[in-house]
Amino acid sequence: MKVGLVIDDRISRPGGVQEYVLGLYDFLKNKGHQSIIFTSGRYTKKQKQGRRIISFGKTFDLPGGTQKGISLTLGQGKKIKRVLEREKPEILHIQGMPGPLGLNFLQHSSSVNIMTFHIAHEGILVDFLAKTLAPLWEEMGKNLHGKIAISKVAADYAQKFSPGPYKIIPIGIDLRRFRPGAPEIAKFKDKKINILFVGRLDKRKGIEYLLKAFRRLSQLQPNIRLIIVGDGSEKQKARDYVREEELKNVVFTGSVTRRDLPAYYATGDIFCSPATHGESFGVVLLEAMAVGLPVVAFDNPGYRDLFPGFARGFLVPNKSVSALTQALLILVTTPNLRRELGQKNRCYAKGFSWPRVGDEILRFYQYLLQQFPSRG
Repeated sequence: MKVGLVIDDRISRPGGVQEYVLGLYDFLKNKGHQSIIFTSGRYTKKQKQGRRIISFGKTFDLPGGTQKGISLTLGQGKKIKRVLEREKPEILHIQGMPGPLGLNFLQHSSSVNIMTFHIAHEGILVDFLAKTLAPLWEEMGKNLHGKIAISKVAADYAQKFSPGPYKIIPIGIDLRRFRPGAPEIAKFKDKKINILFVGRLDKRKGIEYLLKAFRRLSQLQPNIRLIIVGDGSEKQKARDYVREEELKNVVFTGSVTRRDLPAYYATGDIFCSPATHGESFGVVLLEAMAVGLPVVAFDNPGYRDLFPGFARGFLVPNKSVSALTQALLILVTTPNLRRELGQKNRCYAKGFSWPRVGDEILRFYQYLLQQFPSRG
């Protein structure tokens, strides 16, 4: 089987959709299938890592610190048509709400066309773009043969833009990258308990609540450190809060490379994601669980569906600094509980391994190829 994976952004940009595409590509390759990634913008030979990638046009970075982009593919239609005629993918798998690149591929595709919907909410700008492109969506949607959503929350949100049935298949995770015992960052292994945050520093990720909880917690337990991995529009505000409150042991790493990210998880003792809304799945929670970390998070719909039942006590009321502080305090002061939850989380994360999730996607491909044999 030959599969084309289309992403309306740079494949080289760190992000959940990029991880999904790269993970799916590697799974299909390991299964003996051919894949090609169709993307926009630039990438390096080092970033390819032996993968087939074809780029079209440029990428426009969306404002507001979202660390997301949208493809600019004006004049790329002929190139897309030529590539499709040459490569002849049986499956064309488009990621997210189709932007200009995805819509161009749908227009020219004679493959079995599938879309995976990843988001639950990305703010006013993305909503505006989605609604603006709605007429194109409706027209191009006639050329879609199957739809996947990564969660029920994502499927419900997708109905606003592309109504119809969705096959719910979660995100997969590479258990070889995210694993207990991975190399750690030596400078942070000094007997302090490391609380780790990974994510974009935008408003909905709730970093302000974590900093307030950490301030309270550090007054009770000074032997702790907060490591904040990520960049975004709230970073300077967060830095200002740390300075004004004279907080110690708060580290801002900025964005880290895909290669280095597992080391930060391995260095953590507790993972915390206080996102308040707009989460469709919670891939950072899954990455932390796979490494064997206990997880504390705010109770939002996307996290609620993913969070394991045995750890529900650490899915705390949304925007509650006191509840967040209390949950973190329990884990900071109870090393045996940290280990127990971490081990259970690792076992739970195995249910989302790429071999399991990828097989489910592959079965969906095969089902659609049977339903639309003349297309494939």
